[in-house]
Amino acid sequence: ALVSRYGEQVVNGGWRVRLTVDSQAQLDAEKAVLKGLIDYDHRHGWRGAEANDEPLENFSRYGSMSPAKVTKVNSRSFEAIMPSNETVTVNWSGMRWARKYISADRFGNSPSNAAQIVNKDDIIRLIPTDSGNWQLAQIPDVQGSLVSLNPETGAINALVGGFDFNYSKFNRAVQGWRQPGSTIKPLVYTAALEKGYHPDSIVSDQPIQVGDWKPKNSDGRFLGDITLRRGLYLSRNLVSIRLLQAIGISDARNLLDQFGLDKEKLPTTLSLALGAGQATTLQMATAYATFANGGHR
Repeated sequence: ALVSRYGEQVVNGGWRVRLTVDSQAQLDAEKAVLKGLIDYDHRHGWRGAEANDEPLENFSRYGSMSPAKVTKVNSRSFEAIMPSNETVTVNWSGMRWARKYISADRFGNSPSNAAQIVNKDDIIRLIPTDSGNWQLAQIPDVQGSLVSLNPETGAINALVGGFDFNYSKFNRAVQGWRQPGSTIKPLVYTAALEKGYHPDSIVSDQPIQVGDWKPKNSDGRFLGDITLRRGLYLSRNLVSIRLLQAIGISDARNLLDQFGLDKEKLPTTLSLALGAGQATTLQMATAYATFANGGHR
């Protein structure tokens, strides 16, 4: 980036480049994302070994997650050899989470012995625990991202684009266009405040139909007339839609653009109020930092 901006002379020009990223914050962020993804993945069940009776060197290490080959299966533990040729033991506490994955919403019963989980010569993953033991793991099917920035300056303190850079170079924090969902609602409410609404203004949470579209609240209930404040902290879909209807989609999209989102990536329909459209993690962090900075992006 420096070469494209200032020319080739910067290469040997003695320049110093100072980043805003805090090294400890970055390490903490990477650890938090990794732990969150692994915990989420474990709650959805064990998908089984990656392979059986294949050379261990064919499998890469990702962060603290190491490949290992099962050498012996006991009733409530198993032994495995690591890429370093060290043999380790995984106790029951490190594998009892492994209920069989059936679907995104279903998993099997809790296992009662190690043979229900692994077989000899299975290629599996292990991660170290805080107590110095080993835990059975698997590469998460889910991905995530994290952005931490200074709301006063916009400086990035930490940024994580996924499970592991060596596993996927795609940086979800800045390249991953995703639906923001209900996180967009405070931005829509801000547009309403700019149009003269107040926290105690009354808005209807009654059913609404737009053409063939019949949006509902997540709990399927309707609360009648409620305050703007209550509509926001309860994240009522129908209140957000009515607000967007009243303030105008065009004006709302312009304000979201000022918050740091790209209005060309946002819909021109009322589904905007529910977070349809696309935004990156960095854009949403920038938008929320605007609140912390007193309304200045």
